[in-house]
Amino acid sequence: MTRLMYDAVTESNIPANATMVAGYVDGHYANIDRVRARFPHARIVTITPHGINDAEVADVETGDLTPAQGAEWARKKVAAGKTPTLYCNLSTWPAVQQAVHAAGLDHKVQYWIAKYDGVAQIPAGAIAKQYRSTSTLDYSVVADYWPGVDPAPAPTPTPTPTPVNHHYVTLKSGMGIPHPDANVAKLQHLLKAHVDAHLVVDGKFGAKTASAVKVVQGRIHEPANGVADARVEAALGW
Repeated sequence: MTRLMYDAVTESNIPANATMVAGYVDGHYANIDRVRARFPHARIVTITPHGINDAEVADVETGDLTPAQGAEWARKKVAAGKTPTLYCNLSTWPAVQQAVHAAGLDHKVQYWIAKYDGVAQIPAGAIAKQYRSTSTLDYSVVADYWPGVDPAPAPTPTPTPTPVNHHYVTLKSGMGIPHPDANVAKLQHLLKAHVDAHLVVDGKFGAKTASAVKVVQGRIHEPANGVADARVEAALGW
């Protein structure tokens, strides 16, 4: 997925419903305070043409930072635990990448590339592309997640493991083990005696065995999940 981002020297030229806007923190066109005031609910991306450390993006182009200066700015950001982004034209991207490589920052820097071809497609290896520029407004397409700009995504919760009995691995109803097991057979003998006289003792923990286990769990007021834990065994006199 991608997003649309705008930037402009005059922030009033940016559509009022913009959800992602870039602004300058320093330089002749510094406007970040006005951008934040106009778009209080948008994702704001901060740009520095002179290498201010607290910006998220450094502008590497004629009149601003050189590739070497951009790489040095990025090195300081990485040292501070940040993920920096360098903005540059597609034609100068190789020189910027070479400077980043020389600084030992491979895979630690994001790139925002400018190519005004009207194609809203991010080139491989970049995080954003400025694809259109008019006299009043610039348009960029941006990846759904921009490291160093967007908050880090929440970690995926670790799934709760299925309880494992110390005698044998029991699986949920309908997911029987593929081969006979002596401990399962012992459990089935106990279930046959106390729960279901018609239960087949075959050493395979299948759906009928799990159903009998659920009956025992109901008797001892335990959640009926069909897993024969130590409490089920104790109730059966194991």
